[in-house]
Amino acid sequence: MDEHYFRLIIKVYDYAGYGELPDVTRTHSKPVPPETVASRLLKNFSLSWFALKQKGIPHLFVLQPSLAVTGKALTSREQTVLNSRIKLNGDHVQYFQSCYAKISAALSSFNVDGYRFVSMVEIFDQLQADSEMFIDSYHFGYRGNQIIAHKIYTEILSLLK
Repeated sequence: MDEHYFRLIIKVYDYAGYGELPDVTRTHSKPVPPETVASRLLKNFSLSWFALKQKGIPHLFVLQPSLAVTGKALTSREQTVLNSRIKLNGDHVQYFQSCYAKISAALSSFNVDGYRFVSMVEIFDQLQADSEMFIDSYHFGYRGNQIIAHKIYTEILSLLK
């Protein structure tokens, strides 16, 4: 369905005389500064908090771990995934650690009613290298999802009390 829609848009651009569909993705040779990452996230988060607050709905923000910031002992496959990211961007781990630190600081300082910030960055840290959690740099397998879902569930229950 997406392919059909995309082809339709290309035809509309052509028939309207605009030529080729412009590439809306702008890439830069340098990553977005961690301060900018955190400020953009805080802005988007505050907008969602405000919308939920209008209806009296509490807001729970969960910062999940990524392979670059976890303290978990990595399996050989997880280490291979992380190493491949480091090959693409040598300071990958340092960059993500900096982003997560800035995000945590920004969200921890957002002090309003009906909001809770929970960092789950360390949720897998006690696991051994024989416990596979990460599918790639950011996604978890079923065991990781189960651990995170249980923690989110307990946080929601306490938020609603």
